[in-house]
Amino acid sequence: MKKTAFYLALSFIMMSVCACSNEEAGTMVPAEEELQLVAPSGVQFASTRAQLQEEASTVAFEKFGTTECTVLSIEYAPLDEGYLALVYFELEDGTLSSYARTNSLEVMQATKVDELQIKGAKMIPQQPAEDGSVTFMMESTTRVEPVTIGNIKYYCEGSCNNPCQVLFTVVDNKAIVSCDGCDDCRLKAEIEL
Repeated sequence: MKKTAFYLALSFIMMSVCACSNEEAGTMVPAEEELQLVAPSGVQFASTRAQLQEEASTVAFEKFGTTECTVLSIEYAPLDEGYLALVYFELEDGTLSSYARTNSLEVMQATKVDELQIKGAKMIPQQPAEDGSVTFMMESTTRVEPVTIGNIKYYCEGSCNNPCQVLFTVVDNKAIVSCDGCDDCRLKAEIEL
């Protein structure tokens, strides 16, 4: 009788644990309450857990060639306006990684990146300056009116055995995004217009 009660209790616990997660297309997604989708400044970071999971899957595919990942947590930088969110996720094979997203112009200005990709725009090189620097004119491929920068997504890439991780630091009330990993980690930024 004690064994039967034990197995029933164990079964109940296992069903409760399984009910706390939602499985969509083979990807485990933590329960909505566990992920804070609104930044401390009050700005909505993601509309739904599914939208955040889709974004993480896109980053996982860009970095690792797989969309099978689970969003584990979100960490926010203490900004008065806008947000800087660090999203941690885990691949199906147990590899941990992260990416950051912001809508803060101050964060973009303070963060030095190794590579910048602008989706929805064409960059046209202008005449080189006397010092040899080249200015680019940005022409939107999706619209003609003035361009407004929306979200900026940051992620790290490198050839080390441990995946490079995105992190942020706050110095003099300014948040800066960087990589924390091997020596050849490169911080990449992707802007959507």
